[in-house]
Amino acid sequence: FPNAVSGVRFLIDEPSVLQGIALQEAFVPTLAAGALFMIGLTSLILWALAAHRTPLLLLGGVCLADSLMQGIQAARWFFHYPADWHYPAYVAMAALVAVQSLLTLGFEITHFRVPRGRWLLLALGGLLGAVVALNPDRLVGVRMLAAGIAACLITAMWAVGNGRRGAWPVVLGLLASALLLAMNPEEYRASFFVTYFPTLCGLICSLAITLRDERRDARAVELAAARLELELLKKNIQPHFLLNTLATIIETIEQEPKTAVDMVESLAGEFRILSRIAG
Repeated sequence: FPNAVSGVRFLIDEPSVLQGIALQEAFVPTLAAGALFMIGLTSLILWALAAHRTPLLLLGGVCLADSLMQGIQAARWFFHYPADWHYPAYVAMAALVAVQSLLTLGFEITHFRVPRGRWLLLALGGLLGAVVALNPDRLVGVRMLAAGIAACLITAMWAVGNGRRGAWPVVLGLLASALLLAMNPEEYRASFFVTYFPTLCGLICSLAITLRDERRDARAVELAAARLELELLKKNIQPHFLLNTLATIIETIEQEPKTAVDMVESLAGEFRILSRIAG
């Protein structure tokens, strides 16, 4: 690390015990990398085949960046790379944290239609750069994560204040992530999935709420259009039907009065059926 103070840990025990510790340390990051990869892949497939929505694309990017970050964390326990590889791996993980913070903020900007969103992204990028410049130590990653959560939380609270649909789940998720990060900041890499999982749930719930409401609105519009079409069809058909039938009844009265009575009764029955169907 660039700074003089750095943490060193020695583990002295039986090989089987040390191997068990390595597997235990690798378990959560490995599970997280797989889960995040599947969520990201699903989001990208939905974006490509179901709905070309920018928030879906950004959500996929967030999950894939986090998946790669957790994959790097897990790799250190499976592959015994040289010690001088550790700092570059740490820098890569911190950079991926910055990417996921920017993508999460971009998700909020597009999903909640935040005005002047580009300026917010530039402001967060400048803030993350300042964190790197002022904190060139092993805690730069956690500080970048904290800055990203804070920026996203402010944006989500703006969305709540302006009545944006699905904003509350994002606020609650970010608050939960902030609390988990504050409880264990130095181990954010190993517990990153647990820390950021509430935020991911909030983003997915917000997107699902918006899609549900839009689908409900679309169904209401289709139903109203169908009713209007039925009413127009009734107004177009019934006058012609009625006039033609009355003309036929007039002719039948002169020739066959009894048949005309049957026709009037049939006409009444027809109108009862139409009234029941229209209702």
